[in-house]
Amino acid sequence: MGKERDSMEGLKEKIIWVPFAKLQKAEWNYKRDEEVKQKKLTEQIRKNGILETSLVRELPDGFYEIVDGNHRYDVYRELNIESVPCFTLGMIGVNAAKRMAIEKNETRFTADPLKLSELFKDISTDFLPADLAITMPYSEDEINGMIELLDFDWNQYGTTDNKTPADRFRIAFTVSKELYDRWQSLIAGQMEEEVFAQAVQALQSKND
Repeated sequence: MGKERDSMEGLKEKIIWVPFAKLQKAEWNYKRDEEVKQKKLTEQIRKNGILETSLVRELPDGFYEIVDGNHRYDVYRELNIESVPCFTLGMIGVNAAKRMAIEKNETRFTADPLKLSELFKDISTDFLPADLAITMPYSEDEINGMIELLDFDWNQYGTTDNKTPADRFRIAFTVSKELYDRWQSLIAGQMEEEVFAQAVQALQSKND
């Protein structure tokens, strides 16, 4: 326990407040600038405040280069934020910083489409899709599509025939093309039949 406590104390010392004037963006940042997402990020921080630290490395001239959080830098400037909470990596080399940026940015877990839809269905009782779209990385139509997915009457395509779940989804979305197109845009890169089969099986199990 003593070593763990000492380790935690060490972590606290790495979280510092850096004057905005002492921050600088990394010229090697590989993330694209996207106007729509930048606006949503601005609204997130305007609404919720700063919820995460920027990852920085210390430079010999007293400045701090941003390793992770370069797009937040632009938000802080727009909102006139004078001091930013940062997690400092110390005076590490630029290549070590680049490696850490890739590790942090690219270790992302894939969302479960059905569970994500369930979350949107839940929070839609308190927040309108138009409001959610202001700060979330989805359009209002995409959010409505996810909510409507759970309102769809999957049981009208029951399991009494010999068709597979994927076959039944082909029928379902032949008569609901608009919803199909919305949902398909959210699962780009995945086999829609596999996602649809998982969705119908999960929904059917709820009704058993």
